[in-house]
Amino acid sequence: MGLRLNFTIYKPKHHIADFIQAIWCAKTCDTNHSDVVRCLNGDGCMGVLFNLNKSLRIGNQALPTGILVQPVSTQTHTISIPAGSTVVGIRFQPGFGVSILDTKPCHPTVISSDSDIGQALLPIFQQLSHAKGSWTLISLIYRWICQHLGQPKPLPRSLKHAIDVLQSTAPEQQHTTVFNQRQIERQFKTWLGITPKHFHRIMRVRHTLNTLKQYDEAPLAAIAQQLGYSDQAHMTRELKHIANVTPNKYRHILNSQG
Repeated sequence: MGLRLNFTIYKPKHHIADFIQAIWCAKTCDTNHSDVVRCLNGDGCMGVLFNLNKSLRIGNQALPTGILVQPVSTQTHTISIPAGSTVVGIRFQPGFGVSILDTKPCHPTVISSDSDIGQALLPIFQQLSHAKGSWTLISLIYRWICQHLGQPKPLPRSLKHAIDVLQSTAPEQQHTTVFNQRQIERQFKTWLGITPKHFHRIMRVRHTLNTLKQYDEAPLAAIAQQLGYSDQAHMTRELKHIANVTPNKYRHILNSQG
């Protein structure tokens, strides 16, 4: 029998969806004989993890129980979750992690209970620690967000438009227009900590992985051309650098999962 992981995700609607892309919960079975390992793909966003009962690992970094801030994700990392663990998370929309948390960490960081954000998050962490079901945990976070975050400071309109363009599969000419605006570059570095070109590369790799999954027999050269890579070799280099996998290897993984 394979390792058991119960993963539940809720994607908010209405105004909360403007700054929260997802609330999720992962529970591993007590009888698992080893850690459950999953990939966290880069998405150019920040997140908060509520690690409720056992230490886990993200990449090579061991992280204790507590409240953890995930930095802007620019590459795929693995998360290793021990048997009998419960982890709950908030995933912000691009740019809002820095605005809400008032921090820009370079690696997953435990939030101190003495900090302002730690004091704000500690009550919900304590509530989560005494709750059980996945949807109960997600509901607790949703209500906390509604009560305590309200409507965060919005992104500058020009930055929001640039993010929307770069997240889409718009023609490369539109992307180039974004790259050439110095104001946009400054805003990206302030709100996301990366350049628009870097964000675009991350988004294009995400589109590539989705396309490889959706069109499992499409020629790789055709996919590369469709998504604006200079050639198939360029696409392979980008996936290897950002997602730690080549297109052929990714297809092999998908096929092995059935």
